[in-house]
Amino acid sequence: MLCGSSVGTTLVLLELIRSRIAEIERRDRVFEAARNGPAVTPLGEWKLEYPIGRGGRMLVHTADCRLASGRTRPTTREQTLDAVRQPHVETCSICPAAQELGIPDP
Repeated sequence: MLCGSSVGTTLVLLELIRSRIAEIERRDRVFEAARNGPAVTPLGEWKLEYPIGRGGRMLVHTADCRLASGRTRPTTREQTLDAVRQPHVETCSICPAAQELGIPDP
């Protein structure tokens, strides 16, 4: 049986592993997207990418963004605009999601 501190340590390590996996997946998708060139995006099609674990940021992608992972769900333009108003949601830095949504650069 694990003692309390062992369980806490295990949970912290698990969260670190999940974060590292998400980081590696994102980096791999960036390299793949860069290698394949820019994508042509139909207007009005969006994906919302959910993070691995707690505390991660959600990403908004255009429907054909090559950076989007398998943890995405299709959304409408209205749902996407509602999502980007939340502090834990960002637009993808590779696809033109922010531009197509009319969101000014920070």
